[in-house]
Amino acid sequence: MPPGSDRFEVMMAELRREFLDRLETDAQAIETAWSEAQAPDTRRRGLETLAFLAHRLAGLGRTFGHPQVTDCSLAVESAAEGQLGAAPGPGLAESVAALRTAISAASASS
Repeated sequence: MPPGSDRFEVMMAELRREFLDRLETDAQAIETAWSEAQAPDTRRRGLETLAFLAHRLAGLGRTFGHPQVTDCSLAVESAAEGQLGAAPGPGLAESVAALRTAISAASASS
């Protein structure tokens, strides 16, 4: 199914819709992971989950027309991985806040 064909365009539209529909679930998972990342006993799990979620969103955002989601996700992934074993710093907090904003904007565009 080559790009530009009707079937391809229908398939991409469906995948784009699924991406947008899942953003609310992803936003909630990011909130949970962020809370865990701030508590000493769950910090590592929270940071690993943030990095995983951000990595997935980074790959999908640009594909489905939301480059800001990708850019913010890459920042969260990098910051979370860089802080494994340490207390989350303001850089991660700012990145998570920017990702929240990007997800809200993408969700509002649907």
